[in-house]
Amino acid sequence: MSDSSESDPASLLDEVRRRHGIAKHVRHYKARTSKLERHREAIVKLVRAGASNAEIQTYLRSMAKPALDIHHTTLLRYIRTLPVERP
Repeated sequence: MSDSSESDPASLLDEVRRRHGIAKHVRHYKARTSKLERHREAIVKLVRAGASNAEIQTYLRSMAKPALDIHHTTLLRYIRTLPVERP
């Protein structure tokens, strides 16, 4: 390596990245989505109608296709992300 590249931190970093292949790259995958997204419309309708969390869980376990068995706190966290308020 020459003395000029050692004295310039930017060029030294460029050389290190070039040699080690640490160049920026794009990740080609999609962000994880909740299994509840599939049932979002029904959940919003139930919340607006005044359904309790237990009633929504019953719907998801027995009436929704595909059925989901989720914990009540998962449902609470998901409902908080929705743009809907309980009556």
